[in-house]
Amino acid sequence: MMDMHDEEFAILTQHDLMMKYGFMSWTTVFGRNYVAQFQKLPKEAFQRGRGGNKGRKLDLAPYMAMVEGLDLMEGGILTLDAEDQQRTTKRRLTIAAHSRGFGVKWRTAAEGQLRFQLVEMKEKPKPEASATPGKRGRKAKAAV
Repeated sequence: MMDMHDEEFAILTQHDLMMKYGFMSWTTVFGRNYVAQFQKLPKEAFQRGRGGNKGRKLDLAPYMAMVEGLDLMEGGILTLDAEDQQRTTKRRLTIAAHSRGFGVKWRTAAEGQLRFQLVEMKEKPKPEASATPGKRGRKAKAAV
């Protein structure tokens, strides 16, 4: 049996392991993980939008319920549990508010709480059309 400190083993790639020895990880040989496990993913696994993340639907029902009874310029205070992430909670509530046509203005709140107000949805500015898409014009030469 070869020594695991042999230089040949130090430079093997995942592909080399599979092709040469028929296994994907050092775990199966030496009981230790020297090479990470690898799983090939198809192009579809990286698509966004329609059809991309079908298996990973986010349940926004609690956040939709919070926004449902509120009107423009009204809001509330959310008290976070120990396992709640502030960033995640803010994002989910914002998505729920956007689905109802509101924007969210986050206000200062006490530790462990999130204070928000529903506001008018801001329109995204449309980029100006240029004569040649994707190119910027040259700067005019300075007059001497």
